[in-house]
Amino acid sequence: MSTKLGCCTVNNVFGIPLKYAVVMVGICSIVIAAIALLASLGTILSIANKELVYNSNPVNAINMIFALFCTSTSSYQAVISTLLLQYGRWKKGSPFILSLWFVSHVVLVVLYSFMFLARSIVCFHCGHPMQSLFTFVGGCFYAGFFIYFCAIINSYQTTIEPDTIYY
Repeated sequence: MSTKLGCCTVNNVFGIPLKYAVVMVGICSIVIAAIALLASLGTILSIANKELVYNSNPVNAINMIFALFCTSTSSYQAVISTLLLQYGRWKKGSPFILSLWFVSHVVLVVLYSFMFLARSIVCFHCGHPMQSLFTFVGGCFYAGFFIYFCAIINSYQTTIEPDTIYY
C-alpha cells in the first residue's frame, strides 16, 4: 500500500524526464530572477532620479517598496537557482539543494503574492484600474509558474533513491 499523495506529482514535463526538467527549472528561474532584478534596479534608479514625493502619490511609494523587495529577493532567487542548476546538471552537492530551493520558493511565492496584491489594491484605490488589473494578472502568472516549478522539484525529489539522498 502506497502512502504517497499524487496531488501535485509530475512524471514528466512536456515529455522531458524529471532529471532534465530540474535543469530547465533552474535555467528558467535564473532568467526570471535576472529579469526581475534588472527591472527592479531600473525602477529604483528611475524613481530616485526623479526625486518623486511618496506622500502625495501612493503608487510611487508602492513601486519603490516593490522594487526594493524585488531587488533583494531576486538576487537570492538567482543564487539558489544557480545552485539548483549546478545540482541538476552535474549532480554535485547535496540533494538538500532541492529542498532548499523548494522551501525558499514556496515562501517567495507567498511573499510576492502579497506584494502583487498590495500593489494591485493601491493602484485600484488611486484610480488606475488597468494598472491594477495588469499587476494582478502578472502576479497570477508569476505564482502559477513557480507553483508548477515547485511541483516539478518536489516530484523529482520523491524519485531520488534513499541511498542517493543519504551518502
